[in-house]
Amino acid sequence: MFSALTVIALAACTPTQDTQGQVVDITDHMVVINGAFDMNIANAGPAKPTAAMVAQAEAICPGAQYLTAEPSNRSEYDWTFNYKFRCPTGPKRG
Repeated sequence: MFSALTVIALAACTPTQDTQGQVVDITDHMVVINGAFDMNIANAGPAKPTAAMVAQAEAICPGAQYLTAEPSNRSEYDWTFNYKFRCPTGPKRG
């Protein structure tokens, strides 16, 4: 029973490639998007942004380049990450 509930809970945390995140910071050199972490065991590996998160970063900063992800650590039950993108030309103006 416990393992079945665990599998269901983990499946609910599995983002799709069209899952967007929340923009939490924009500077002259970086865009940070907070978003879900793919907890599916079949996709084990480092956290990586979805295609929708990459598109969000590129809409703010053309040519945005994904750098790294850090756990957001908002609470012990928060499994989101802050996905950091380098902004080589700065964010769009206007």
